[in-house]
Amino acid sequence: MPMRMTFSPSFLFVALAMGIVAVPAAARPAQPHAAHRADTLQIKLNDRAKAIHEKLIAIRKAGRVSPAEAAAMTSKLAWVRADSAKYVKQQGFLSAGESASYNRALDEIEKKLG
Repeated sequence: MPMRMTFSPSFLFVALAMGIVAVPAAARPAQPHAAHRADTLQIKLNDRAKAIHEKLIAIRKAGRVSPAEAAAMTSKLAWVRADSAKYVKQQGFLSAGESASYNRALDEIEKKLG
């Protein structure tokens, strides 16, 4: 018949502190998720989207773009920002392929702005 061993809480504390007893992964405190860190590709993408949006506002004020065109471009810019943020939250990073797709969308807007 197996013998049941019990240890005092102070012994377990000392054993844990010395690294004698391992703590199961499920009991460890959660590490900061990668999605909470800034992703370099997303930062560059957001900076570019912000610059394009500022350019769009200036061109719209000058009357070179119709309100409907400006709304469509603003919507596309918002989509790029929101969708890229969603991927970073899910995966913890923005892949090069995803970044290229978003940059193509931004290229289209810049081309329309001239």
